[in-house]
Amino acid sequence: MNNLVFNETASQLKTIIYGTDSSGNSVPMQIGEGGQMVVGGTVDIGSAITIGGGTVAIGSAVTIGGGTVDIGNAITIGGGTVDIGSAITIGGGTVDIGS
Repeated sequence: MNNLVFNETASQLKTIIYGTDSSGNSVPMQIGEGGQMVVGGTVDIGSAITIGGGTVAIGSAVTIGGGTVDIGNAITIGGGTVDIGSAITIGGGTVDIGS
């Protein structure tokens, strides 16, 4: 048996996910008009990210301040440019430039 608290139908039940900002304040996660999570500021990743399928769409600049980016498969740049502000080291494999 399901007991609904404060609402008469399950579709009315809502939840909010909170995180902590840089000042230690609890703030709710924001969702954009298209249903995407909105992130402002810097995202610090302390460990590996694995994308098992699908794509990662980047709508703005990505800055790598240190460390390395290991690419285990292909990267496709459908439009725009890649600006390289420092050296690139290729430890193995090849770089194919089609045009």
